[in-house]
Amino acid sequence: MVIYYFAVFFIVIALIPLLPIKHWLVRGWDYVRVQTTFLQVIVLVLIVLLAFPSVWWETLTTGALVATIIFQVIIVLPYTSFYPNKDKITTSKGASFKLLTANVFQDNSRYTDFCDLIKKHDPDAFLTMESDDKWERALDRFTPEYPYSVKIPLDNYYGMHLYSKHELVEPQVRYQVGDG
Repeated sequence: MVIYYFAVFFIVIALIPLLPIKHWLVRGWDYVRVQTTFLQVIVLVLIVLLAFPSVWWETLTTGALVATIIFQVIIVLPYTSFYPNKDKITTSKGASFKLLTANVFQDNSRYTDFCDLIKKHDPDAFLTMESDDKWERALDRFTPEYPYSVKIPLDNYYGMHLYSKHELVEPQVRYQVGDG
């Protein structure tokens, strides 16, 4: 039945990000795990209700679908409010931390507009994504106010810059797929 083709598709897209391939067609599936898990559950319910496994390959496919649902939940769960946070941060009443994040888009040259945004909101820290050497030069004007930073200027749209007013304790840069 057609529903098993959907099951195979969702099994493949759940596992394909495990490959050490940098291409966006592979990496992109990491970002939609919540959505694909939801769709996997729908496919599983449809299999149980409409096309209960009757031959070995249907049983195998259904089992693999259940396994990938569990796998995806394990990956996503630590990023939800359901997961117990062992490093609870305690603050005094009224204390806050303001963080500004922005995908500045590497080819964007509206440096002044973004710098004005930083001045307007006065965050405790700000993080840019897709920032390169040009963006770093534009953002370095904030070094006196934000003396702590981690700078990763990359020309491949994966650069990041973090500037903070507060000390960054042992910051580390980890490349998950490959160098850069």
